[in-house]
Amino acid sequence: MFMKFNDWIKKERGRQKALASFLGIDKSAITHWKTNGVPREHMLDVRAYSQGAVSLEEMLEDHRRVDCLPSVDKVNMELDTGVQQ
Repeated sequence: MFMKFNDWIKKERGRQKALASFLGIDKSAITHWKTNGVPREHMLDVRAYSQGAVSLEEMLEDHRRVDCLPSVDKVNMELDTGVQQ
């Protein structure tokens, strides 16, 4: 059974720190992943570290939701000009 990254990372105390250590990155980076999704360059490693509990499909689904959101620059331009892009 697959899990969402956020559910998997919260399931065990110290998991965020251990994953950060495994990836050689700062723990705070993983905090951002909870909102922005796992960066594509780390997805295979996260899947491997989670022993498949977090699937590529789940991580990509998180990206599709974030990618569908308009950028701040686009929203600001629409507000300034009144024209939707």
